[in-house]
Amino acid sequence: MKSLSSLRLAVALMASLVLWAAWGVQMAASPSLAPLLRALAEGHLLLHPSQWGQAPGLGLLWVAGLLGLSALLALNLLCCSLSKLVRNWSWRNVLLLGLNLAVLLVMLAHGATLVVGYQRQHQRLLPGQNLSLPDGAVLKLTMAHLEPEALAACLRQASAKQTSRRPRFPRGPGWAEVSLTRDGLDLGQGRVAFMQPWQADGLRVNLVGYFCLPGSAHTLGAVLNVTRRPLAVPFFIAYAAAMGCWLLLLLWDLRRKRGGPAQD
Repeated sequence: MKSLSSLRLAVALMASLVLWAAWGVQMAASPSLAPLLRALAEGHLLLHPSQWGQAPGLGLLWVAGLLGLSALLALNLLCCSLSKLVRNWSWRNVLLLGLNLAVLLVMLAHGATLVVGYQRQHQRLLPGQNLSLPDGAVLKLTMAHLEPEALAACLRQASAKQTSRRPRFPRGPGWAEVSLTRDGLDLGQGRVAFMQPWQADGLRVNLVGYFCLPGSAHTLGAVLNVTRRPLAVPFFIAYAAAMGCWLLLLLWDLRRKRGGPAQD
């Protein structure tokens, strides 16, 4: 228990996680490893074990290392809370305990995203096209609209083949109409615009861009980010609690250094 709750171990694990994440950023540029890391970011890696056999060994090693380091850091926080903070009662230790528990909850929420929820980024849909989601829901793009000036710019990009993989949001007002169904049951329909997401049945849809197909039909499509994160609210509550405990600890220590009446 003593070795698992040491501060040196915590610092070493946090430094290792930073370096490990930096390595993952570098690997994301590799065409062979990018699909595995994208599956991890979209939250469906553990839901589809068939992807493990298709992934390179180096990518699986990185994922296993990330999960292992995170688990060790969570264990370190838990052991520190039980062995040092709970047994030694003081108001400062109460704040430290709250900080440790809040950080632990944040880490658990991050880990839970591997099996709870999902996200799909930069989904290009034309009017009438459907996007099938892992939970059985189907998102349909009904219509995409851009004002004439922005539409003309989008068409010029398409005709000149200048549209990039990450489409830029054309200037000018616009919107898209979407609908959500599951097993033929209508779950909702509405309009989504830039910085104005649409939500239904726990699903959040953001409009992040448009694309145009060259030709006389002037077909306009929308680029959508689709997210279902049921743990988003608990995550932000835990994150806010961690920041609040950290700020209180900072004020406590500053006051004590100035010779104030703060007592442990």
